[in-house]
Amino acid sequence: MDKIVARMRGGLGNQLFILACAYYVKGICDTDTEIVLDTREYKNYKVRNFEIFDLIQDEKLRLFDEKVDKSIVYECSRKIYHIVQKFMENHEPIKPLLLNNGLIYSKRSAEGIENIQIKKSVFLYGYFQDAKMAIKVKKILNDYICDNDNYEKIELDPHVNYIAVSIRWGEDYIRQGWPICSKRYFQEGIQEIINEKYKNKEVCVLFFSDEIEKTKNISCDVHKKYIRNLTSAQQLLLMKKCQDFVISNSSFSWWGAFLGASKESIVIAPDIWYATKEKTTETNLLYENMRIRKMN
Repeated sequence: MDKIVARMRGGLGNQLFILACAYYVKGICDTDTEIVLDTREYKNYKVRNFEIFDLIQDEKLRLFDEKVDKSIVYECSRKIYHIVQKFMENHEPIKPLLLNNGLIYSKRSAEGIENIQIKKSVFLYGYFQDAKMAIKVKKILNDYICDNDNYEKIELDPHVNYIAVSIRWGEDYIRQGWPICSKRYFQEGIQEIINEKYKNKEVCVLFFSDEIEKTKNISCDVHKKYIRNLTSAQQLLLMKKCQDFVISNSSFSWWGAFLGASKESIVIAPDIWYATKEKTTETNLLYENMRIRKMN
């Protein structure tokens, strides 16, 4: 295999799922081939930026070069699959055909990827929001994550227990029809962690949000810090250093908790995840530390 080409999409959280899938494919195929990140979608997508290189340093990663990497099979099949998604709810019947041609295309799931037929090039297109897959490459991702000290760090006191609270209340989220977690959900999540683990111990809650001023309405009887003026990558680096987490239904929140969670961590997650109102328990996003609570 010469390369794995991954179509990058969405914000940093989605980019991490896609990159995790590429590393997973490398492991399945037992290859040290390069991963090519196709960022062309960001020419028209202005809601989020391509930010993987702010977080990950791996010499086997490079950007897509149309002169070298463009493939008729990849271009045509991806466009056809994009159309098929709109009219065909169940994509499983076509998955074997795609895998036999080195095409890993999926809306969210990473199931069945182990059946990929190794070709000269393998192409990834989808979001691959799958905890089982992510668990298998968690160490790889953590090894490649760089904290290069190029920003003024918020120092964490080793004697304090930190709870990261990641909130998505932005207008772009609301406009797209995503369900929003209530103030009560966050308050009760914070209190559940404190009651179980940190009674009579020093605790600080770090708030991460796309609407940081609104988070000041969330009450909790411990020290609080509101995280401002950090990039998405810097926020994620800080988030993963916390001991426990209350997250929103966002891939960014999910990764901040997932990368930082230890066996002792508590991760409070909402009961509804996608704009399609699917229950979180019916997705592929669950892992051992998660506790599902009502978002409203």
